[in-house]
Amino acid sequence: QVVTVGPSVVGLDFVVVPAPVMVTLNENAAATLIYTDTQGLPTQFVFPVGAVTTSVNVVITPTLLTLNSLSLSTIGHNFDLAVYENGTWLPNFTFAEPVAVTMRYSNLDLGNRFNETEMYLGRWDGDGWPDAAATCVPPSTYNHNLLTNQITIGICQPGSFAFLLPQQLIYLPFIPRQ
Repeated sequence: QVVTVGPSVVGLDFVVVPAPVMVTLNENAAATLIYTDTQGLPTQFVFPVGAVTTSVNVVITPTLLTLNSLSLSTIGHNFDLAVYENGTWLPNFTFAEPVAVTMRYSNLDLGNRFNETEMYLGRWDGDGWPDAAATCVPPSTYNHNLLTNQITIGICQPGSFAFLLPQQLIYLPFIPRQ
């Protein structure tokens, strides 16, 4: 996309996110959706046979997220997953089988956070970011591959999602000058 900025404009930041991806799901077929981030790293969604009981459209939209939290930070891989039936949004839809979300991340995403085994996929519930594994019954389990910087989790409901890590706070002593 072309952006024209006047000569006296300063202090602008641009963030490019991948375009939304969409698939039509049927009860008798599996499907896979993939989007690639600006680092060239894929996030893959695998919808198994039987995930839906009727034909629906699924739209995945990569998003930006700024957290105002002292306890959590995002690693920058965030998305909205929406389900539509005949053009009608179904915010309370539940997949009959877990949808496997596999996200590749880089050491650049981690910054100075070293405990990547604590990374989880959060789903916005209006008040916070509980673990998206709990959207399935029984809850899904994580597969962390620390060698390939990859994490996989099953989800069963649409919504706004973010890959999160506990914030690492460093407290320094306060020493007053005499």
